[in-house]
Amino acid sequence: KKNTFSEYPDVLTVQQLAAMLRISTKSFSTGLKIRGNARKADRMLQQLRQEFKAPDMHPDYGKVIRSNPADLIDKPSKDSFESSVYSKDELRELFMAFVGDPLELAVMLASFYGLRRSEIVGLKWRAIDFVRKTITVQHVVTQATVDGEYKLVKKNRTKTKASNRSLPLVPQFEQALRKLLERQQLNRKVFGNAYSTEYLDYILVNELVALMKPGFITQHFGLVRDKNNLKFIRFHDLRYPNQNKIQTFMVKAVCTLFFLSIKVWILFLLLRFSKSAEFN
Repeated sequence: KKNTFSEYPDVLTVQQLAAMLRISTKSFSTGLKIRGNARKADRMLQQLRQEFKAPDMHPDYGKVIRSNPADLIDKPSKDSFESSVYSKDELRELFMAFVGDPLELAVMLASFYGLRRSEIVGLKWRAIDFVRKTITVQHVVTQATVDGEYKLVKKNRTKTKASNRSLPLVPQFEQALRKLLERQQLNRKVFGNAYSTEYLDYILVNELVALMKPGFITQHFGLVRDKNNLKFIRFHDLRYPNQNKIQTFMVKAVCTLFFLSIKVWILFLLLRFSKSAEFN
C-alpha cells in the first residue's frame, strides 16, 4: 500500500522532510497539550505516524523531492455566509417574545444600538450618563479557554478603535435602565451579605449579581427564537440593519448642533453690533 512518501516525485530530501515532520508534529502536539487537548494530540500524532512511516523503513529513503507536493492540492473553496435581517414586523414579534426574559435588554441593545455581544455584557453603569444622555462603549467581556476551562476575559478596549464610541441615550432606554438600576439597588438591600460585589458595576447581572455569560446570550437567544417559530437569525445579525440608522441619527444630531451654534453666534454678533450702534 502506498503512503504519502511514495506519492512524492524525486530539491528537498526525504530525510529533511522527515526531520521537519518530527519537529512540526512535536510542536503541534505540545501546542494542543498546552490548551488541554492531550488526548486529541496523541490521537492525531498516531494518524500522522501511520501516514508518514519511519524513513529508515521505507524503500524511497534518500530520494530528492524536486517540487512542493502541496502545490498539487487544490485550495478548498470557502463557503460564503449571508446574514439574515428582520423586518419591522419581525422585530416587533421578536421583542414580544423576549418581554420579561433575561435577554430582553440585550436584544433591545443589539437591535437599536447595534452593540456586539461582548459590548453588551461589558456595559457598566459608569458608562451610562443620565445627565448628558449618553452611553459610552469602551469595555468588553468575552469568553476564552484557559487551561481547559472557560473563563471570562474583561478588557477596557473594544474590538477596534472605531468601536470605542459614545451613543445617545434615548428616552425609552433611559427609562428602562433607571428601572433596572432601582431593582438592582433593591435586591442589594434584600439579599444583604449574599449579594455579590464582584460584578456590582455591570448592568447585565441576575438577582445575585452573577454576570451574564456571552455564550448564554447566543444559546438562549436561539432557544427563544425557535420556541416562538421566528425566522432563523443569529444574535450577532441583529446589529447589522441598525448600524446605518445610528450613524444617520448621529450625523443629523451633529449637523443640528452645528447649525444651532452658528445661529447663536450670529445672534450674539447682532446684539453686540446693535449695542455698539446705540452707544455711538
